[in-house]
Amino acid sequence: MKIKKVEIEAFRAYISKEHGTFDFTNKGGEVANFVAIYAPNGFGKSSFYDAVEWAITNRINRLEDYQNEAKTTKIPDEGLKVLRNKYADEKTATTVVVSTNTQNVFERNLPKIRKNQNDMFIGKRENDFFRHTILSQDEIEGFLREDKPQERYTKFMESFGGDIEIARKELSALINDNKSELSNLNKKRQSLLEELKQPIDIAIFEQFNSVATELNSLGEEIVLPDEAISSQGIYQLDASLVSRQHELITSLNSHNEVLESLSERLGQIPEIKLHVGYQVKQKARLVWLLQGVADADKYQGLLDSHEKCVEDQKQANVRLKTLIELAENTDYFLKIEFRLKEITKNKSYLNEELSKPEFN
Repeated sequence: MKIKKVEIEAFRAYISKEHGTFDFTNKGGEVANFVAIYAPNGFGKSSFYDAVEWAITNRINRLEDYQNEAKTTKIPDEGLKVLRNKYADEKTATTVVVSTNTQNVFERNLPKIRKNQNDMFIGKRENDFFRHTILSQDEIEGFLREDKPQERYTKFMESFGGDIEIARKELSALINDNKSELSNLNKKRQSLLEELKQPIDIAIFEQFNSVATELNSLGEEIVLPDEAISSQGIYQLDASLVSRQHELITSLNSHNEVLESLSERLGQIPEIKLHVGYQVKQKARLVWLLQGVADADKYQGLLDSHEKCVEDQKQANVRLKTLIELAENTDYFLKIEFRLKEITKNKSYLNEELSKPEFN
């Protein structure tokens, strides 16, 4: 949010809105990113800051001590005017309007004071962000009282430097890092120059050649240097040693991997032995289980046969029971059959008798 326009009327040093209107838009109609108020003493700078602070926060920090001072003038029935301009027309209201580049408009009107009072009414503080975004006169004086110009510059650029200040800080840090690195390199260079000034120690060649001879006996091909060796020869010797060292390290790493793999397998031998013994036991158990499965199939066949026999026996018992019942009822059946035959014979006889003429 940026302040676009300030309109002050009958407030502190400003009698009318005509002399108390400040427009902070540029020629393109855009609101300025930074506003500085400059004028000689007595031209209303403090009053301008007081007006903006009062309109936005309902307070004026530097004037709050007036609450404890006299509240009336020497004129009877007249209150003490702290905020209101004493030369303004009585019909003109004390008003401050602060417009912004957003929809926020801060407007504050001073109520009419009564006798035995001053107009420095301290209400509840509003919009406390004001003191963090606008430099009041007290803040500017505190800023100018900084002991070192560098500290003032740092504070100013932290608020208004933008991308340029960020780039400056990064560039300054890079320059300092380069200076530190350059200083370290110069120290190393000086140390190397001092070492170069020292006389050659022949014992170094003897020691190197002794080790190189021993390695050559093992199959290496290292050139044995002496004090007459040139810088080019030292470079070539160093390059060959570095190359051979790299080959040996690579070979060593490969052998270490093989050794690690073999050691891991060697450590697994007890486990493998235990596993083999377990497999032997499991094989015997498997044979026993397979025999059990075969026996189970045979037992299942016998069980099925037994169940079939039991079922056949049940059916035979049912038939036997039926036969027993038939046998028990045979005499009764024969008697009835014999009686039926007699009845049939008697019926035939009676029919013949009835068919004779004497019955007609």
